[in-house]
Amino acid sequence: MNYHQPIDENYCDPEVRPLMEQECSLAACPPAHSHFPSSAVQPSYYLSTNLPLTHKLEDDENQVVHPSVRGNQWRTGPWGSCSSSCSGGLQRRAVVCQDENGQSASYCDATSKPPELQHCGPGPCPQWNYGNWGECSQTCGGGIKSRLVICQFPNGQILEDHNCEIVNKPPTVIQCHMHACPADVSWHQEPWTSV
Repeated sequence: MNYHQPIDENYCDPEVRPLMEQECSLAACPPAHSHFPSSAVQPSYYLSTNLPLTHKLEDDENQVVHPSVRGNQWRTGPWGSCSSSCSGGLQRRAVVCQDENGQSASYCDATSKPPELQHCGPGPCPQWNYGNWGECSQTCGGGIKSRLVICQFPNGQILEDHNCEIVNKPPTVIQCHMHACPADVSWHQEPWTSV
């Protein structure tokens, strides 16, 4: 049995389902004259970098400046591995809004949120390349013929098979001359004749 895994809600009793929403009372928001309600809440700026979320941010010339509100800031984790070694891959990182103490916060300026996804693996993907079929090993009765199939980049660089989509690999061997051989074929000797 697989515990702590989501399953279809049809398997659960709807009578005992916990509430998904709950009413709450919050103080009314102050009147807003611009995107930021008062001068006390004008955006400040902080430096962010691709560090694990447990690291404090420090000054560095390679860091990117993002606005924050009320001391809340976007924090980014390191980029994950690329989903593909060639074109069309994506990599993801954690981007969270935190307050000055590193606790989860509910509001950061959405317009300055760093990207969570980026394209990666810009090079071309390797493809299967194959040669011509060789001669059949038999003239009748079922033989085989083979050809060379290799995984390679468009520039001709040859790679190990696991670098190409193995399920799309063209066949390297096929059957040939499947027709039956003539039966009872042998030499027959006649008596000598004079010339």
